Amino acid sequence: MGLQANSQARNFALVILSIGLLATVFYGFHRQDRMCLIDPGNRDDPRDVRIVPNETPSLNIGKGKALSQEEIDGLFKETTAQDDPVLIRYIAQSRIDLPSYQPYDLDGPSHRDFSRGQSGLAEKLLPDVERGFFVECGALDGEGRSNSLYFERERHWEGLLIEADPLNYKDVVRRKRKAYASNSCLSPFPYPSKLKYKQSKNTGKAMHSEEEVKKYSNKDVLQVDCFTLYSFMLALNRTVIDFFSLDVEGSELPILKTIPFDKLTIKALTVEFVHGQGDPKADIVDYLKQFNYVHKGTVTRGDWTANDVVFVRKDFDKGLEFKTIRNYSPP
Repeated sequence: MGLQANSQARNFALVILSIGLLATVFYGFHRQDRMCLIDPGNRDDPRDVRIVPNETPSLNIGKGKALSQEEIDGLFKETTAQDDPVLIRYIAQSRIDLPSYQPYDLDGPSHRDFSRGQSGLAEKLLPDVERGFFVECGALDGEGRSNSLYFERERHWEGLLIEADPLNYKDVVRRKRKAYASNSCLSPFPYPSKLKYKQSKNTGKAMHSEEEVKKYSNKDVLQVDCFTLYSFMLALNRTVIDFFSLDVEGSELPILKTIPFDKLTIKALTVEFVHGQGDPKADIVDYLKQFNYVHKGTVTRGDWTANDVVFVRKDFDKGLEFKTIRNYSPP
């Protein structure tokens, strides 16, 4: 009788253990956003075989009841604060796609630096940053002219890609980047906004006035949702950006003016300057100077694929000096 009882107890324990293991596996498959996942990548390229730190923002993703369309529409108004908890929950739940844990699908997998010199300058400014975080707004297709892909593949940083054009965004998704991504735009106002957007591959832009909208055919114009950088960072439960790349065809300065630099730490950034009104380069340099940013260099190309100013915050400045980089070609 005793032996039979012991046998039954062992069998019961084995059943419980099996159930526990199955539950763990099931939980793992359905909570990939909280796991470190191994990306098999390109077996011929060691850069593609690595652990992908695919950490879900702990603030709101997957938590709370989904908003109704009426509640969502009510967020797009001037009185909505950048840190409004309902807004942050909406962005986290519905406007950010998780990093891919599948192998990259790049057109030029052997390239290291896809930028026009911006990544190289930023790396020299931040040589010792491990497990860094980038934000690239104007992500285009996620590969061509990318200022962030180098940091993702070579330095294993995490990041956020923002691209307003839905056609370009399909390419971003296809690349299987190991970064969060959002098919939206950064708001040029200190609140969420809906703007008309002119689609045009690498020169698409958000438009701020009806006069500007009237210049283009309706078939090329669509409406996009825009959120501030601070709201995105709150949705990701982050307050530090190691490298910020901003290239949005003319809205750069208004977007910079929405950033609460006392609440967000941005160590280094590159900003396109050629499409603004007046003297946009001088205006951007002067504006960032008041927040202790040092203008470290300029990246330009004769074919206009790069016209960026590069900055580092003074307390992260190592005193390196750069000359203007012209006609840079990535390796």
